[in-house]
Amino acid sequence: MQWNYTQVEQNEFEQEYKKINDSFKDKLVYKIGDSAGFFSEFYCTIGAMAYCLANKIKFCLNDTKANFAPRNGFEEFFEPFYKTDRRSFVSKHNFRYWQGNWEEDENYKSIVLRTRLRKFLSGTKYFTQDVFQKIFYFYSSANATPSNYPIKVENDLVMFQFLTRMLWKLNKKTKEIENEILKKMDEKSGGSFTKGKFVAMQYRKGDKFELEKKLSPPIDEYFKYISKLSNSKDILLLCDDLDAYEYMKEKYSDYNFILSASLLKTAIIIMILIKLMMRLKRS
Repeated sequence: MQWNYTQVEQNEFEQEYKKINDSFKDKLVYKIGDSAGFFSEFYCTIGAMAYCLANKIKFCLNDTKANFAPRNGFEEFFEPFYKTDRRSFVSKHNFRYWQGNWEEDENYKSIVLRTRLRKFLSGTKYFTQDVFQKIFYFYSSANATPSNYPIKVENDLVMFQFLTRMLWKLNKKTKEIENEILKKMDEKSGGSFTKGKFVAMQYRKGDKFELEKKLSPPIDEYFKYISKLSNSKDILLLCDDLDAYEYMKEKYSDYNFILSASLLKTAIIIMILIKLMMRLKRS
């Protein structure tokens, strides 16, 4: 399976995507920055774009008062997406999940009815909550079988790659900050990061530790996969578990771990809070 597509191929994909997306009649105004962490919001947006393409729905992005950048939304960090609708009229009552019960909650009834009115007056068939669970399933079940896309691609994963590259375009200010960070990281790794010769690894067990501690695979499983994936010994580690970090440094001492000071401080604070909470539970 091919992964490294050329910029020419990417440009051709984006032109075709825009043409096809604009041709669809039914429209989804998808809210990014509703309630989750940034990368959950970002990757679910990619899932929404793929879902809409497969189901002949016009995808339109709404980033009004996004939780990761309330002032400028998506464009705080990225180049503008070509199809946006920032009207507050389609932003209010546009969220990930319906919350309430029609039979028991009068406020919920009111929200549903007002949402229907907003969609009708704005010519929008779907808000995020109308399709989010389908989008989430569609994205999380992606595999080597291509969905029914009007654009021919090898499989779902390739489609997500094209869409990610289409959406992930840092604006000038963010790019400058990124270059500064890469320069500092390169000083610790001998140039691996600007050359792209590194492995990025996330090991998360902090803010949802009861759930994620059960779901996270053993650390050694990560390194078995890393050894098959790359020969690089430089790892950009995103980790909020200080004990896990210390374990990795000791057992995999042949690797060079890059962990930002601010992230390490956060990990230490989270570990202290977790231990305090565990003590309170036992007392």
